[in-house]
Amino acid sequence: MAALTAALEACKLDGYALADVTRKQRDDDKLVLAAVSENGGALQYASERLRDDEAVVRAAVTSQGEALEHASERLRGDPTIASVACTKAGWALRHCSAALQDDERVVATAVDNDGSSLKFASARLRSDATFVGAHGGSKILEAADPSLSNDATVCAACCARDGEALSLCPEAIRKDRSVVLEAVKSCGAALRHVDDAKLLADADIVLAAAASWGGALERCSPRLKQDPAFIRQAVAIDPWHLQHADGPAAQDRAAVLEAVTRDGSALQFAPH
Repeated sequence: MAALTAALEACKLDGYALADVTRKQRDDDKLVLAAVSENGGALQYASERLRDDEAVVRAAVTSQGEALEHASERLRGDPTIASVACTKAGWALRHCSAALQDDERVVATAVDNDGSSLKFASARLRSDATFVGAHGGSKILEAADPSLSNDATVCAACCARDGEALSLCPEAIRKDRSVVLEAVKSCGAALRHVDDAKLLADADIVLAAAASWGGALERCSPRLKQDPAFIRQAVAIDPWHLQHADGPAAQDRAAVLEAVTRDGSALQFAPH
């Protein structure tokens, strides 16, 4: 009894202490539950019986999603257990049964945690435009079937959720104003992936990007940098955008006043 008590206390402090206990103790429900609750990875040292115990495995994957790897084949095919694991760690999907890797609810749970886990989903779901579009982002689009990168509807949906997905879209889609506008609204830095001169001269697109990315005006057209009305709008978003003003815009009193009123340090960018 003393040995079991000592082992229990050790496992409460460090789940991996389960590796050092006797074979009999690895089959003790209370001891193993304490170990996997502290560190889900300790499930690998549990007895075969307890690796097939729902309460033990649930505790393990709640602690560490990828502990699902050490669960029994039966529980790796249990949608409830799998969903708990994938909520904790999207990549736990790789340890799920083939049937669950084709289960939309389980896969959705995984990719909502980590988009790159889509690589472990079935070929059917990786090529499902509706599914990828609904959960899309840059990581999901990258893991999806390559054909979907050429699907304008999928790209638009992914870019709206994660502007960085624009980098994975073909040139024709990166020239689509509506897609680009949604992308920079989601992530201003997505403007880095825009090369079309017409779009870089589009005030709405650049201002949308400027709302979350300080480098937006470095990418925009020279014409916009010289437009007083545009610069006034830009400095209203971030006074430091004044540093990119050029020509008439750099001399515009209203733009300078707006900038320094919002942030006195922007005075350094005012004309002398």
